[in-house]
Amino acid sequence: MSAASEYAELLKLIEVSGPFVSLPVFKEVFPQGLVKDSSELARELRTLYDEWREARLHSLALVTPAQRDWLRAVFVNLLEWPVEWLIEHNAIPQNLRACFINRFGLRSGTSG
Repeated sequence: MSAASEYAELLKLIEVSGPFVSLPVFKEVFPQGLVKDSSELARELRTLYDEWREARLHSLALVTPAQRDWLRAVFVNLLEWPVEWLIEHNAIPQNLRACFINRFGLRSGTSG
């Protein structure tokens, strides 16, 4: 599968809002591509993504449990990051701040 085809497939699985990732960045970061010959993994990711999309429609939370499950599956199962690279909840420094632009406008958030 070409990088452009993989990129197109990736965009079907992620929430795209703004300049999240471009094809040149995708090629630079993933020169080997994302090909995983696992229909089971693809089904799992699609199910988790659909659950996350549904949860977003019914929750005002900045991050829903469904989104945490989705992100964990992408990082650990698809990208094969070691689980110890991920930190959540109280392990995140309390002084960490981030700004998000969502469909309702700019929103400032904290890690907690």
